Amino acid sequence: MAASAGAAESARRWSVARAVAGQLARSGFHSVAVSGSLARGDDGPGSDVDLWAIGPGSGREERFVRGVPVTVFRSTPDQLRDLVWINRWDVERLVVLHDRARHFAGLLRRYARHRGALRRKLLRDAELELERSRGPRRAWLAFSIAVFTATGMRVPKWKHAVALLPRAELARLRRTLKLPRRLDRPRALRLLRAAPREAQRLLGERVPRWAGAEQHVRFGSTEEAVLKVRSDLDAWLGDADVARFPALRDLKRMVRG
Repeated sequence: MAASAGAAESARRWSVARAVAGQLARSGFHSVAVSGSLARGDDGPGSDVDLWAIGPGSGREERFVRGVPVTVFRSTPDQLRDLVWINRWDVERLVVLHDRARHFAGLLRRYARHRGALRRKLLRDAELELERSRGPRRAWLAFSIAVFTATGMRVPKWKHAVALLPRAELARLRRTLKLPRRLDRPRALRLLRAAPREAQRLLGERVPRWAGAEQHVRFGSTEEAVLKVRSDLDAWLGDADVARFPALRDLKRMVRG
């Protein structure tokens, strides 16, 4: 029963991915691909749909579509000329849905020619960041490098730690990352819904809904939820002072490492 339910949920995510890709194509984004866990085939209850769309504008948007969280990363064709920039993407595992403009076809050919050098650069950059990092960030980077070296996966999740590490090492990593055993999920959801509005006021730029983090808090493991919220806070705010913004302040305190 659990396997069939998981397959049905995955099929629903694919249906949503294709529907949103169609909307994007009609608005001028003629090259759209699925990335992340859905493309890899290891999506689960806390997973969202990640789409990469090439067309007339760039940016990031998160929203719910039929109850499924969808993150759309928009890029312009000019950005694809920078292979170092696209090296952040798990290019080998993309599932292309539309490519009338042939952007992904060209990108994949160029990436294949430079794949070895790009992977070596990604590893060097990660090792340099590891040298500068301390505490929980350093521990997670060290694990990320080990996963990338073994599998080529750029963005490991807690589920990969569970799958790859012996129990004692997993417990040690959990302690080092200062991951809580429990999470007040209703309160975390309330804070998450208010956080983008406060971040928008703080930064003076549009900040979309953090739908992926909401999904992880609703359905994911405590560890995945905390790591996802930390990632969004770091990506949007960095070291910004959030003392005057109660939702951001309380959310950071709840998931701090």
